[in-house]
Amino acid sequence: MLVLLVVSFVTFALMHLVPGGPWSRDKQLAPAVVAALNAKYGLDKPFFVQYANFLTGILHGDLGISYSYQDRSVTQIIMQAFRSQLY
Repeated sequence: MLVLLVVSFVTFALMHLVPGGPWSRDKQLAPAVVAALNAKYGLDKPFFVQYANFLTGILHGDLGISYSYQDRSVTQIIMQAFRSQLY
C-alpha cells in the first residue's frame, strides 16, 4: 500500500513539474477560458489539495471527468474498455 501511495505521489508531482498543461495546444486558448477550465477541473487549487482530492476520488472509485470526453467519466471509459475485452 505504501508503494502505491509513493508511486502515485511521485507521478502526480512529475505531472505538475512538466511544462505545459492539459490546455496547451497549437492554438492558444483565451486566458478566461483557461481559468474557467482550471476552476471546473480543480486545477486552480494548491498542489496538495489537488492530490488529496485525487486520493479521495480513487478511494471512492471516482477517477474524475475525462478531458477528452466531457460527457463521460474516466471510470466509465475504463469499464467500457474492460467490458469490451471480456466479450
